[in-house]
Amino acid sequence: MTPFGFDFTRDGTFVVTNAEEGIVGAASATSYTLDGGFRAISGSVPDFRSEVCWTVISKDQRYAYVTNFGDGTISSYTITRKTRFGTILFDGSGRALSGFTRDKRGGPSQCYGACATAWPVQFAKGKLRAGAGVKQSLLGRTKRRDGRLQVTYNGWLLYYYIDDRLPGQVSCQDVDEFGGLWLVVRPSGQLVR
Repeated sequence: MTPFGFDFTRDGTFVVTNAEEGIVGAASATSYTLDGGFRAISGSVPDFRSEVCWTVISKDQRYAYVTNFGDGTISSYTITRKTRFGTILFDGSGRALSGFTRDKRGGPSQCYGACATAWPVQFAKGKLRAGAGVKQSLLGRTKRRDGRLQVTYNGWLLYYYIDDRLPGQVSCQDVDEFGGLWLVVRPSGQLVR
């Protein structure tokens, strides 16, 4: 690997491009975390271009854009986040998603009123698209009492925590509220206890 360009996300992810001496198809990008050390989050993700150069993290912290000097193109990478709970689900804006154990997997929501104020629903808007590391086949939606569609993953209804506003923030995990536990969700579809 020949490291070339790099940039940092606000939550400490360090993205590095690897030029590989201009060999077409050999360029890549790698991400690291700097929390208490220097640890790889992802291995080298291929670019399939040549001579990658500069790296820029998007304003919303969701993507790393890489210039390809050899052919004048730009490549993009989705940035996934690893937390103290391991790799978990985030929405397209980087907000953590949780499941509620009072909801039965594949069943209707048990979270309305004050519950839905503290734990806002992730509503389905348009076509559901899985990000990197997320299985499209596990994404779904179910109808709430008001007719709106809520996003599901592996049958679990998905919610946000009201005070988690920053990308990557998880401030309420494994808490017993409104008659059940609130748990973040792994890309495998399992709740994290």
